[in-house]
Amino acid sequence: EIKFNYKNKVQISYEKILSNKNSLQKEKELEKISHLIEYEDFKPYILDHLFNTQLYNSNPKAFLTMNRYLKAKKEWRIKNHLKSINIDFLRQQLFTGSLGNYIKAYEYYEAQKYGLSERKDAIFCMPLNAKITNNILFSYIKNIESIKIIHNKDLSKKLYDLQDTPLDLPLGHGLEVNNNFIYSDFAYNYIIQKKHSLGKKLEHQFTLSKDHYEEGWLKLKKIGLTDKNWWVTIHARSGNSKNDGNTEFWREGNIKNFEKAIQYIKSLGGIIFRMGDNKMPKMKEENNVIDYAHSDLKSPLMDIFLGALSKFHLGSDSGYPVIPKMFGVPSMISETPSAPTYFALNDYDVWVPKLYIDKSTRELVKFEKAFNPPYSLIWFQVREKFKKMNIELVNNDADDILAGAKLLYKISNNNKIPPEDTDLQKKFKKAISNTGKNHHIPKLKAFGNIPDEFLQKYNKLL
Repeated sequence: EIKFNYKNKVQISYEKILSNKNSLQKEKELEKISHLIEYEDFKPYILDHLFNTQLYNSNPKAFLTMNRYLKAKKEWRIKNHLKSINIDFLRQQLFTGSLGNYIKAYEYYEAQKYGLSERKDAIFCMPLNAKITNNILFSYIKNIESIKIIHNKDLSKKLYDLQDTPLDLPLGHGLEVNNNFIYSDFAYNYIIQKKHSLGKKLEHQFTLSKDHYEEGWLKLKKIGLTDKNWWVTIHARSGNSKNDGNTEFWREGNIKNFEKAIQYIKSLGGIIFRMGDNKMPKMKEENNVIDYAHSDLKSPLMDIFLGALSKFHLGSDSGYPVIPKMFGVPSMISETPSAPTYFALNDYDVWVPKLYIDKSTRELVKFEKAFNPPYSLIWFQVREKFKKMNIELVNNDADDILAGAKLLYKISNNNKIPPEDTDLQKKFKKAISNTGKNHHIPKLKAFGNIPDEFLQKYNKLL
């Protein structure tokens, strides 16, 4: 049987552990039973929960557990005579949850395309009455050859048992590359490395369709724009959108910090579209600055159209940047301290991070330290961990954002070719060179650019 039809003592014990609200205790108990023979049938499930709990606890052992999970999953396939069934199942929240989740299916496809993982079909059973986050972006996902969308109600029911097994793919946190199961942002670095080695660094999987191109331009012409205009998209994350500002404060944006960059882009003749939703704080509109988030122009189509054809994108590490990324548009990611985000950037992208500061000494945490655990893994229970570690954030200011915008404009105008690394860039990349080793994964390569003005401002951190 693929699915358990009754609960024995082992299963009851396992479910009791999962219900434990104390994440440290839960991690300890999951680790213990993951080595016990009587829990062997549950091993892929246990290790899935274990590495997610370890990530929640900012424990770098999660990266070792992820490989144990991959091994257990393959052994489970063999034991259940499913080795020949070359499929995975995509979880519902990939396309019905946050917009940023879409990138996981994209990365899954790219890993296969560039020979970094086994070629398999990924099945997505469309839930009844499912509310797809962006139906236009979903239409591009559906065109990926290896992703199969099942709309048939009866067939979905027949496949339900398989979905509730280790064939279910936890893309939210990891991706299989080179026979390793690696946290997603780190994993994408190996895809970028492979694309560079093949001379395909500019290759991207999505191109705006003719229908979407024509419909988008029809809407822009109604507000007076022509094909002689160029534009930049900006997205500053706001906790108002999901009412999560208290927990996600560490990656919140501030649209006011983009004002100098906006004026710089305007001086060059560019149009600025402020992306997002109508729950975000309004911004003052002026000539060539469009608060798209609060405009009648906003629609799923225009979300994609504007991001796909923008000269470049500026913004927070949240949701919207996946659109320009999937269409090959250079981006600046700012207002986040998360080190893994940096390694998912190509050499035509820019990073302007928030920094950590020790509250006792008032000294900033050096890049080398910030790129390694536990600093690099602070994503959950952030306030509690900041308090325990006695640290706080140094936010980006308008000059930081402006420096990033200037560098990104330069790269975009040079066919996405970055300038040669300066001494400051080389020092930064050397400082973070052991990030892979310290996360128990193969060597990572630094591609993203940081403005020299930012590195000079914080040169003591190199």
